[in-house]
Amino acid sequence: MSASFFWRVQSIGWLTLAAVYYLAMLPLMDAPWWQLLAFKVFWALTGIAISSLLARAYLSAQIVERRLGRAAVGAAIASLLAAVGWVGAMGKLVELATGQTRLLYTPASFPFVAANHVFILWAWSGAFLTIAYWQRLRQERENSLRAAELAREAQLEMLRYQINPHFLFNAMGSLRALIAIDAGRATTAITQLAEFLRYSLNAQERRNVEVEEELCVLLTYLAIEKIRFEERLQVHVDVSEDARRLTIPSLLLHPLVENAVHHGVPSEGELEIWIAAGIEGEALWLEVRNTGQLAPESSAERIGLRNVRERLAVCYPARHKFELSNGAGIVRAFIRIDEGASNRG
Repeated sequence: MSASFFWRVQSIGWLTLAAVYYLAMLPLMDAPWWQLLAFKVFWALTGIAISSLLARAYLSAQIVERRLGRAAVGAAIASLLAAVGWVGAMGKLVELATGQTRLLYTPASFPFVAANHVFILWAWSGAFLTIAYWQRLRQERENSLRAAELAREAQLEMLRYQINPHFLFNAMGSLRALIAIDAGRATTAITQLAEFLRYSLNAQERRNVEVEEELCVLLTYLAIEKIRFEERLQVHVDVSEDARRLTIPSLLLHPLVENAVHHGVPSEGELEIWIAAGIEGEALWLEVRNTGQLAPESSAERIGLRNVRERLAVCYPARHKFELSNGAGIVRAFIRIDEGASNRG
């Protein structure tokens, strides 16, 4: 929730509660009205301070991220401890200011007053967590809608710069040359190209796919490119079985692999591409490496890398890492998706 909304609700809520308590207690107290009023204003201010500390503690402990039962128990314990400390400190302050504690409690009424403050803070915690949960669900829904929109954009961008006329021209030229020397291999290549185009067109319908399926599409793309580059293009795959069953956004790795092909293939010599994935603890990591050096990004490559970053940010906010680096003649793109970010298929 926004800071302005939080403080506005805090101020209105606590001052309203103080006014209700003041009007209810005024006929029952023998203290001057102004003394009781000053005490209730001070009580409201300390209530704002105590509840604000609770809010910060809940956010720091990420209690909203926990299951509802555990969150309720944690809030109940925090409310109990905060209320006892609040009443005790308030009693001492009132005693120092007035010489007695009757404005807050008498020795006989301390347990009732403490229980009342526990209930107040518990009710406040319930309201705070309810609003926080609601805003979290709303944010997740907005992220889901944004992720779906980015997935559609990814499909359109793929058609724009990944399956562009230049790529198709090169593929068709390679197929034409291949037909004359190896008709069987040419038939296989045409089938691979059709599968790749079909997947790119159907990507809009499925936002998430298993790593295994994404890998198959990447290898199909690289097989098509291998028609042109033949033995100069070498591909290595190291993906664990557990990682293959996890899901990621469709077409997430394709811009990274395409960049590797476009920048890595030298005029002479070989290009090696490594595609790897695995599980470390509760996190999924994905890696695309290639021989070569990072080059200035073209418009298409900026779009591809930006799309990867944005989709990760929307699908896994604060639960991912994306790094692009190079050294020792190797360009490395690394993605890590933290605990709970990927679902097992």
